[in-house]
Amino acid sequence: MQLLEKNRTQFVCLFILTTTTIYLSIYPFSALKILSSLPWLALFAYVVVLGLSYQYKQGKVLFTTLLMIAYQAVPLGFPQMLGTSFYTSIVPQLMIAILLYLGFTPERGVSGNVINERVLTSFTAFIGLAVINMLLAKYTSSHVIGLYLVLALGIPALLYLVWMNGTHQDVVFSYIGICMVIMGLMGVPPNNFMLLCFSLALLFIVLKESHNMAYRDQLTGISSRRAMEVQASGLGKRFAVVMCDVDHFKKFNDTYGHDTGDDVLRLVAKKLACVGGGGLTYRYGGEEFCIIFKNKSGQEAFPYIEPLRLTIEHYTLILRDKNRKQHSKEMRGISDVQGQQSACVTMSFGIAETLSGEKFEDVLKRADQRLYDAKEAGRNCVMPVA
Repeated sequence: MQLLEKNRTQFVCLFILTTTTIYLSIYPFSALKILSSLPWLALFAYVVVLGLSYQYKQGKVLFTTLLMIAYQAVPLGFPQMLGTSFYTSIVPQLMIAILLYLGFTPERGVSGNVINERVLTSFTAFIGLAVINMLLAKYTSSHVIGLYLVLALGIPALLYLVWMNGTHQDVVFSYIGICMVIMGLMGVPPNNFMLLCFSLALLFIVLKESHNMAYRDQLTGISSRRAMEVQASGLGKRFAVVMCDVDHFKKFNDTYGHDTGDDVLRLVAKKLACVGGGGLTYRYGGEEFCIIFKNKSGQEAFPYIEPLRLTIEHYTLILRDKNRKQHSKEMRGISDVQGQQSACVTMSFGIAETLSGEKFEDVLKRADQRLYDAKEAGRNCVMPVA
C-alpha cells in the first residue's frame, strides 16, 4: 500500500499519457492530421534518440529505439504489411515481451555483446510468439486471442514494474506497450502521431538520465556538487550555508567495511534531504554534505538543522551480515532477530551566512570553518554563525 501511494504520480502520468495519446490518435484535430501525414518526422526523432542514447550509454532506450525504427521503417519499404495480422497482432506482443525483458534486467550499456544478446533474445521471443499465435489461430479461429493473452498477462507485469520501481523509464515502457496492444486490439497499427509521441517519450528518458548523470550523486541519489555550484550562481544577496559531515567516518569505514560506509552515506543523505525551511541538500564530496537556505539568515536556518542532527543521532543503523548470502532462509530469519550488529551515526554541522557583497565561495569557506569548530568542540553538534 505504501509503494502504491509512493508511485501514485507515476500511475497518474501513465494513465494520462496513454488515454490522451490513444484519443488524439483516433480523433486528431487538423494540426495532428498534418503530423500524421509526415512519417519521416517520427523517424527523424528516433534517429536523434538513438544518437543521444548511444552517447549517454542508455542501452535499454537505444535497443527500444532500434526496434521502433524497424517497426516504422519496414512498412515504409513494404506498405503491403500494414493491416496484416503480423503487423497488428504479433508485433505488439513482441514489443510487450521485449519491454518486459528490458524492464526486469539492469542497465548494461551499449556494448556489442549486450546488443547481440538482446537481438538474439528478441528473435527467440519472436519465433515463440509466432508459433503460439499460429496454434491459437488454428484451434480458436481468431488472430487476436494472443493479444488478449498479452493484455491479461503482459500489461499487469508492466504495471508491476511501475509499482515496484516507479522510474520514468518504467512509465515510458509501459506507456508504449499498452498503447501498442490497445491499437492492435482495434485492428490498426499506431499512426505517425503515436509513433512521434513514443519517440518524444524515449527522448525524455535520455535527457532525464543525462541530467541525472550531470547533477545527481550516483551513490546517494541527492543533488551533486555540480548542481550546488549551478544553484549558487542564482542565490542573490541573502542566504545561509550549512556544511556537515559524518563523525569518525573513516574509522567507521575501516571497522565495518566500505559497503556499510556506503549505507551510512545513503542514510544520512536521505535524512538531510528532508530538511525543512526550503533547504536544498547536496553531496559535497566524500562524507561531506552542504545545505543551502535561500533568503534566510544563519539564525533562521538553525531551527531546521538541530532536529536533523537529533534525528540522525537517534537512528539505529542495522549492519549488514557479511555471511548473509551463505545462510539458508531459515538461518536468515533467526539472524534477523537475534544477534544483529547495530551502530549509531552522528554528524557535525557548521553554519555561515552572507555578509555585504560576499561571494558564495567565501560563505562556503566560513561554513567549513564552523564545521571544523564543531569537530573541535567534541563533534555531534551544530555550530551556529560566529
